[in-house]
Amino acid sequence: MDLKETLSYLSKQIDDHMILFEKESLQVLKNCFTMVCQDIEILESSEIPPEDFLNRDNTKNLELANRSLFILIGYFVARGITKETIRFIVSMTHLIFNWNQNVTKNNEIDLLTKLIIQHMTAVEHIQEVIGTLQKAVESYCDLKNWMPPAFDIAKIYFDELVTNVELNKHVE
Repeated sequence: MDLKETLSYLSKQIDDHMILFEKESLQVLKNCFTMVCQDIEILESSEIPPEDFLNRDNTKNLELANRSLFILIGYFVARGITKETIRFIVSMTHLIFNWNQNVTKNNEIDLLTKLIIQHMTAVEHIQEVIGTLQKAVESYCDLKNWMPPAFDIAKIYFDELVTNVELNKHVE
């Protein structure tokens, strides 16, 4: 997603309350989103020389970004994660990451955003693996229940493998 698509997506998600955050948390995320959007507009407009803009005091903005990141962390730790939740968290985190890279260059924000993105990517991959394994188990069960006559000889061996797998499962 490019910047305009990301901003549009996040704006819609936040305004329509698509991801269920507590009222206070949602307001913090809205404020962070607004702050980043304002900084983007200022940088794009060239009203202020970039050196002056980058040298301003960003303490409050860093606190807001940091608080937003911890709200996102709290959300994915405390609630179930869906594909849409992952997309929202990763998009918001990328926005904060890019803002930090271009404006504040804060090491803590950098580390935290990378951690969140890496964790969400891992969760997404694990969900895909779970789905694939569920399909494999269904296929395995279908195959186990239907054995053509040509496999009658191998069925004894197949049943022995299944028994060994089930025994090993109980041992571990």
